[in-house]
Amino acid sequence: MREALTDDTRALAVSLVDFRTGYRADLPALREVLGDRLLIVDAIQGFGVADVDYSAADVVCAHGYKWLRAGRGTGFAWFGDRALERIAPILSGFAGVDGDLPVDAVPAPSPSAQAFAVAGFDTLAAARLAAALRDVATVGVPSIEAELATLTADVMFFADRYEVPVVTPRDPERRAGIVTLAPAPQDAAPLGASLANHGLTVTARGGRIRVAPHVGTGADTLRLFGDALAAFSAARVW
Repeated sequence: MREALTDDTRALAVSLVDFRTGYRADLPALREVLGDRLLIVDAIQGFGVADVDYSAADVVCAHGYKWLRAGRGTGFAWFGDRALERIAPILSGFAGVDGDLPVDAVPAPSPSAQAFAVAGFDTLAAARLAAALRDVATVGVPSIEAELATLTADVMFFADRYEVPVVTPRDPERRAGIVTLAPAPQDAAPLGASLANHGLTVTARGGRIRVAPHVGTGADTLRLFGDALAAFSAARVW
């Protein structure tokens, strides 16, 4: 990243966890490299399950329908002071101003992050998000992260056992809850079919298979995963 920066670079937008590989970005290291440039983080693939120092970021955007399991419509964003000073709200609406809208004038945007709002407040979505966040806060993100580190290591164990390549980092600090398998091109469809036939829900995209256990994933499900890989391996043509 340091080598890619130029004098014209104003901001870096990055996924906290890459959805293709499961790689977790090092936000403090990126902050150090960027200096006073803006760091804008899409945290949707790790929010609630990865213990991350978000203070390194200037903007954090995420959604509650993945790991938080709060359902659709629960997106949210946080803007730091530096981001509010430098980013102009291009797309907004009646919700992006303070107070009532005048009839014959265009008001200035709110000086707060409210300036980026494009719709009214969904109280039901907010309630779902609050309930999900309460559950996470009660248990604690470090505890959730530790459990997921064990579960993702178990997924990697079975993948290694049946010689299915894994592209997700082995270091727990460099991953969150996603484990991406990279079978040979001719093996992707048979592997996906074996997983589906054993009742497992995964994401197959671009020849890779993304496996994402949750903290509620039990030993029985992991055994099904192992059985699916065993069946795939037995039928594989070398």
